[in-house]
Amino acid sequence: MRPITYNELAEIGDPIIVHTFGRSGTHMIIDLLRRQFRECRTWKYPGEKSNMLHASLDDISHGDMESRTRTLARMKRSARPIFKTHAFLSTMGRVKDIHPDIADWIAERGQMIYVVRNPLNALPSWWLVELSKRRTSTLMGKTSLKWFIADMVAGGLVKH
Repeated sequence: MRPITYNELAEIGDPIIVHTFGRSGTHMIIDLLRRQFRECRTWKYPGEKSNMLHASLDDISHGDMESRTRTLARMKRSARPIFKTHAFLSTMGRVKDIHPDIADWIAERGQMIYVVRNPLNALPSWWLVELSKRRTSTLMGKTSLKWFIADMVAGGLVKH
């Protein structure tokens, strides 16, 4: 697949990047932007998933993009396309390697919204999502939030 070029991006409005850590209101901010600001309004075809209303820099950075035509069409659905990410600096390094013109376009014309949420408030939500993903047979009774935090610390996800 040929990377998207800067010339193709020139006809698209300035991007907005919503940067949060997981379970911190990413989609709430995306929906707020889409519904409150005319230039961010977008649409999707019936039956399309809601992720067609924004683009994920995390997916783009892993080379997980639909066809070039579909990706460009999705970015053109609003005057100001919205991107989301949970790890901006590391993600942008990978985006630059795969799609350098997208990275340059975001760096030159993008505006960032960084959402900050108290991690202690986000943790219970994250725990419930992780709990729903795991099979109960593999949990062996380890379903408490206290266990989850200990597991995260042991796994190196949380540093003291």
